[in-house]
Amino acid sequence: RTTDGSYDAAPPEGAWGCLKSLSCVLAHFNTITSLPLDRISAYFGEKVAFYDAWLSFLAQWLCWPMFFGLALYAVQGGKFDIGHPAVPFYCLLLVGWAKLFVQYWRQRSAELAHGWGGLDYEQV
Repeated sequence: RTTDGSYDAAPPEGAWGCLKSLSCVLAHFNTITSLPLDRISAYFGEKVAFYDAWLSFLAQWLCWPMFFGLALYAVQGGKFDIGHPAVPFYCLLLVGWAKLFVQYWRQRSAELAHGWGGLDYEQV
């Protein structure tokens, strides 16, 4: 931010090499599940890195409800029938999945915060 309150359109002089290096690394990652979070944290800050870590974690964990949902769809014969006897079991499975997701995300975010030295990670 400049003295007149406007923002610079470009990063500082020495940051170009870091940004170019980070963009080259990100270009070689073909999935969101394997991001270089330490490098993202070093360049963009912990808040952006936590957001990227959460998106990556969510993308990995959403695979399980997807597989079970596809199995339910196959059991129903390719039709969406909300009255099928297996639907309540799928709902219970989703409740358990949500509880585990929140529990493991808390653990993962604490690990990341400890590794990055962020003590106020819960505010993100």
